[in-house]
Amino acid sequence: MVTPWDVVKMDKDSKPTLLVGASRVKITPEQDVPLAGTGFRRYSTGVNDDLWARTVVISNNVDTVVITSVDLWGIPYDDVRMLKSQINDMFGIPEDHIFICATHTHSAPDIIGFFGGTFDSYIRMKYIGMLREKIIESVLDALKNMKEAQGYVAVGRVENMTVNRRRKGGEVDNSLTVLQFSSDDENIATVINFASHPTITDAGTKISADFPGFLCNKVEEELGGVSIFLNGAQGDVEPLVQREGERAAIYGIAHEYGERLAECVVNILGSKTSLEEGRLRVYSGSLKIPLGNPNLKQMFTEGVVRRFTVRVRNFLGVETEVSIVDLSGVLAIMLPGEIFARTGLELKSKVQGNCIVVCPVNDMLGYFVPEDEYNERLYEENMCISKYAKTMITGAVLGLLSKVKGDKVG
Repeated sequence: MVTPWDVVKMDKDSKPTLLVGASRVKITPEQDVPLAGTGFRRYSTGVNDDLWARTVVISNNVDTVVITSVDLWGIPYDDVRMLKSQINDMFGIPEDHIFICATHTHSAPDIIGFFGGTFDSYIRMKYIGMLREKIIESVLDALKNMKEAQGYVAVGRVENMTVNRRRKGGEVDNSLTVLQFSSDDENIATVINFASHPTITDAGTKISADFPGFLCNKVEEELGGVSIFLNGAQGDVEPLVQREGERAAIYGIAHEYGERLAECVVNILGSKTSLEEGRLRVYSGSLKIPLGNPNLKQMFTEGVVRRFTVRVRNFLGVETEVSIVDLSGVLAIMLPGEIFARTGLELKSKVQGNCIVVCPVNDMLGYFVPEDEYNERLYEENMCISKYAKTMITGAVLGLLSKVKGDKVG
């Protein structure tokens, strides 16, 4: 079993400020596959840019947290539970301290089944198994790379890069939050949180990480280390770009958008401040949500979507989880689907101090549409498991926030 203190040759009882390691492992499929995000069974026709699993492991020698971000539309809870169990068995890291996030690119393999991926033999028989192996490899490599580190946070605003796609003039979250971990002036990891739907390339058929991939590549080029993108409350928010012209041009537009955002990351790090020393705490809760959407219910029960179901009183439903991670004073709210910008802003308003919203994490249940906006004729509602899912999810988060506040007061 590999543990952080084994890697850095320290006594487990010693108290370094922070131990951090990071890695990235390629997860690009070896052949054309159904792509997630837009249209049923939209098959890829080659690769524009590679997909990656990027991992950061953070430890204070008391608690250890794993955050992996994969260039996928989402990852199903079944796979997450299997990965958590394996990582716990191999490295001794508690399962509720492990977070598998998706950048939510719409130009990556559909491993869940919403877009026909379960009908593809390569995805079923080879890619899903390879993906699990690569994620575990990225965790192992990050553990091997761990060093004593200093942590920093920088928060800024990015204007004119996103727009609300449902309501003209509707809410967007313009905040850009960056966590940086370095050792002896060497950058280990840069963790970036920003809310924007990676849909620039979804009109094409090339495999692509969309703008998050280009963003991370550029930050790694500029700062070194591994750059990890954690998407925010982007359910009703998309990039503000011009997509007219040749379809092939969309990949260049995504590249430019990612590099513009990378420039913002580098700039706001000029005003970074140190993280609070030694704080690392996880708060987690599970909940069951009835399947109120008849079309999704059919996809779940017929095995089109790779997802187990449970009984919720007299209804068929799903079990999922929400978490809050206290990363040395920065609260990360981890959610199992896509929330709207207004919901993300509401949750952030409940927190004093730095807060990020990350989704989708450890599951992918589609959209959590606010009840007062719910309209069955709209796209997001067709991909929403229940009209009441948003209320149930935010209620669970507020319950965890009360525990966080109680610990701080205590």
